[in-house]
Amino acid sequence: MQRAVHGAGGERDREHDRFGAQDAASAGERFLVERDHRPVAMLVSVEDGRRLDESEGERRRRALAALDRMVQQGIELRASGAFDGPTSDVLLREDRDRDDA
Repeated sequence: MQRAVHGAGGERDREHDRFGAQDAASAGERFLVERDHRPVAMLVSVEDGRRLDESEGERRRRALAALDRMVQQGIELRASGAFDGPTSDVLLREDRDRDDA
């Protein structure tokens, strides 16, 4: 979720807004800071900021690791017997056959 921050009125409001924004940002919410209704900055969580700063190689490594984890979860799910349905290639073939009929 993204919110626009236009400014605060008074010292007490600024303090409340600052800590409320920090809490929300740490929960994954992003804040767009605007001046004259034009975006000038964005407040994001530290985790999101670190991801924005990582190199292309690190992003690729992280994405491939996530794919490896998903493949492993699929293998484990299939081996556990919890999923007894048809495989994706069978489902796609059935969809195509139904569309062609």
